[in-house]
Amino acid sequence: MGDLAELRKNPEKAAPEMSVKMNPELGKVSQDHAKGELTIRTKDGQEKGQVCGLHSAIMS
Repeated sequence: MGDLAELRKNPEKAAPEMSVKMNPELGKVSQDHAKGELTIRTKDGQEKGQVCGLHSAIMS
């Protein structure tokens, strides 16, 4: 499924994923669909963070 179709179908999940894809400074480390978590880091590997609650688009 394409990014636009996924955004329409499930915007809470697709928006953070697309944000990471569109930012050349970020990279996806892992994703846990069951927990609704997306782990990201900067391309230089210095920082890591998680986007939690992909179902409700809450960042922590």
